[in-house]
Amino acid sequence: MESGDDKLTPQLMKVGALSVPLAFMLCFGLYPLATVIWQLLGNSAAAPMMVGAGDIAALGLSAGFQALLSTALAVAVGLPIAYVLSLRSFRGRRLLYALVFVPFILPTVVTGHALRGLIGSAVPQGLGLVLLGHVFVNIAVVVRFVGSALESLDLRYLTQARSLGASRAASWFTIGLPVVRPAIVRAASLVFVYCFSSLGLLLVLGDRSTRTYESEVLREVSLLLDFRGAAAHTFAQMLVVGAALWLGGRSRISSAAMSGAESPTRLPIGRGRLAFVVVVGAIYVAPFVWLAVQSISVDGRFSVDYWVTSWTSDSSLAAVALKSLGLAACVGVVASTVGALAAIAATDMRLRKWSRVVLAPMLFTSATMGLGMLLSYSRAPFEWERAAAPLVIAQSLLVLPISYATIVSRMDEADDSMQVVAQSLGASASRAFFTAYGSRLFTGALSAAGLCAAIACGEYGAASFLSDFQTPTLSVFLMRQLGRPGEASMAIASVVAISLAAIAMLLLGGFERLSKAAEKVRR
Repeated sequence: MESGDDKLTPQLMKVGALSVPLAFMLCFGLYPLATVIWQLLGNSAAAPMMVGAGDIAALGLSAGFQALLSTALAVAVGLPIAYVLSLRSFRGRRLLYALVFVPFILPTVVTGHALRGLIGSAVPQGLGLVLLGHVFVNIAVVVRFVGSALESLDLRYLTQARSLGASRAASWFTIGLPVVRPAIVRAASLVFVYCFSSLGLLLVLGDRSTRTYESEVLREVSLLLDFRGAAAHTFAQMLVVGAALWLGGRSRISSAAMSGAESPTRLPIGRGRLAFVVVVGAIYVAPFVWLAVQSISVDGRFSVDYWVTSWTSDSSLAAVALKSLGLAACVGVVASTVGALAAIAATDMRLRKWSRVVLAPMLFTSATMGLGMLLSYSRAPFEWERAAAPLVIAQSLLVLPISYATIVSRMDEADDSMQVVAQSLGASASRAFFTAYGSRLFTGALSAAGLCAAIACGEYGAASFLSDFQTPTLSVFLMRQLGRPGEASMAIASVVAISLAAIAMLLLGGFERLSKAAEKVRR
């Protein structure tokens, strides 16, 4: 029989693990947010807002229209791609799947620069180019959610419906749609949030008429020093983002037409669909080919001069890249550690709802987080304005939901019966827990660290507030370069963009390799 202490150990361990994420969110999430709101509502000494309620509402309608249109286009284009990748078999399917996700994983400023360079002459900067950029990046979200739903669909139900006289459209509407519809809703809500809160793509591809609350917060703080106006835009954005996430979270995956182990294999692909695959692949490859060509093009000839100049000049790209690499790695470690502790608590269903507090940063945008950290920790007794800590903490908070979701999904795959078996063999409660979940926790944390580090490497909103002016992050360095006129500046910007993308993929691949190595050891 177990002792009382043994029975209490797992619960106490999970409560203790949960206390760290809660404290982290309280100190570095809620407190900066409260500081931002205080600037809006409670600080009578603050300067009056330079914007009114009408301006805030008008900007919301403009940003909302752009986000809704981007979402509709992303869903319309993403659905056939998800269908082909999920239900059709062809050579290069995995490669095409990876290509679709590359723009989503890469820093948005890199993708934006590549798109602007490739089609900027045909589509001028403004709403049209912003829409193309948002669709190009966010199709991956539609493919991820809808593709997973389509893979759970048992195609035999569709075949039986066709044999009973139903048309192809009717069979998909009555059988396929109940499975796919919740996934479409969830994907659409996330795409809307990403587009509504867009910053990097908007700054690179947009003009003065294309604005979001995120871009206005950045402008009001950096140019106008209007903290109350920035806080008002922040609060309005949080309301819209929260509503969108709430609506998306209300959808539930239907169990109708879900497949089991006997799900049929993927169908062969026809010539028409194969041509579609080739076109999609070419579209996703073309911008990055242009980026590579631009970086080695000097006065109509190919040369590596811009590479040599960028990495060896006084304002050396090497120092910026090294700093960005270190900061991003720190973000990955912090976010994965806090996410892992929350995931430990989430294994207890009574604590899972509390562990989900780490998802709250989904309401915060990068500029909001940067502004909050700037207002909260740039004065005594902290005075962190020249330290790296605020940027690491802010970016860790922004990617914390991704870290938590990655680790929890990995731990949900564990066989919890192993915990009971280990305890029956005499293992302590804590050891039994880690016997069941330890390997999944560790490998999930490594994967989460790589993904979070890659995202943080190209994050611009918080970095624009908190990055050191003398040695900025790569994303800030790239935006400065894009603001300079001339062909040489664009070529150097391409060098920086490729370097940024390479470092992001290096971080992602490095941590993922460690995760796979740990998985092999486990097996």
